[in-house]
Amino acid sequence: MTTDSWRLSALLREAERNVLSWRSRMVVLIALAVLMGAGTAVFSAYEARSLNAQIEALRAQGRGVVAYTSLDSANPVQISRASCEGLARIPGVERAGSIDYGFQGEAATQAVFDAVTRDVPQIGPDTQLLRVSTTLLPALRDHQTLTGSAIARAQGSTRILVEGTSVETTTLEAQPAGLSVNSALILPLDAGTVATDKCIVVLDARTTAASAMDSLGSRLRTSGGEMTRAEELNSPIDPVALFQGRTTRFLPLLLAAIGALIAGVLNLLRSSELAAYRMSGTSARSLGVMLLFEQLLVCGLGTVSATAALWVLRNDLVSFASSLSWAVAGFCLWVVIAGILSIPVLLRRPNRLAKDR
Repeated sequence: MTTDSWRLSALLREAERNVLSWRSRMVVLIALAVLMGAGTAVFSAYEARSLNAQIEALRAQGRGVVAYTSLDSANPVQISRASCEGLARIPGVERAGSIDYGFQGEAATQAVFDAVTRDVPQIGPDTQLLRVSTTLLPALRDHQTLTGSAIARAQGSTRILVEGTSVETTTLEAQPAGLSVNSALILPLDAGTVATDKCIVVLDARTTAASAMDSLGSRLRTSGGEMTRAEELNSPIDPVALFQGRTTRFLPLLLAAIGALIAGVLNLLRSSELAAYRMSGTSARSLGVMLLFEQLLVCGLGTVSATAALWVLRNDLVSFASSLSWAVAGFCLWVVIAGILSIPVLLRRPNRLAKDR
């Protein structure tokens, strides 16, 4: 067998037989690569779930809830309702709107709600009434009223009686601290309301208040006194920043390095097999290409395993593309390290390789 007798297609077929043969030692590498691919996907999903749980816990306490209100209560600010509700369309904002804590009811259809509190038999005496923008609580677009989760006696839609008037209401899911609606009966803000003294902004989970408060505040149109802004929960913990800076994101690279080391050890254990190739006329270069094809096939199967697992768990991931890129980078590193570790085997004389039988 001469060096030129090995074409790339023949080397690829030979590598395929070596890798996919059940009696080959390469089965160990295949199992390792498949488990590594699936394992990194499961771990990525676990990290994402932990991040989401931490974010939700902080959001429930008021993280990302920013209130724009008067700096001095003696000289209240008036914030344009349109500019406040318009913040809901800004990237990074989940919802925004006004809350009227001391409204006066309309003379006709809403006369029953012309006070701040009402006795509601199905809820309790002195129930607080609030008017809220539909851009802040979108559920108000589909229901006459909403009942705060802290005072609701039944889940779902029902009808309540307020001073002889029957109205339909549904239970509002618990809202983060800072909205102050969980213990109130909530109505849509009057169409005639053009300004309020408080604008609430709920940022999305990936936006920090420190980076958004000033720019959002500059979009509000105000009159009267000076305006101030504050986040309900001023926590020094930024789970998103901690997640982005975590060292465990390098886990696929570490596992790949371990896999490549095992591949190098297997090549040493296969020295007699590799010596047979060399002594039959295969050049070190052709043998190196065949070993490279073997590692590419192994890592290709690992990449398929990672891709399939990530696709199944895609709804639990922070980013499917990011998780996949780390997995692919890991298997690329595997190929590089395994290739470097194969060089000493390729440089050895065939007769010395044969002595390792």
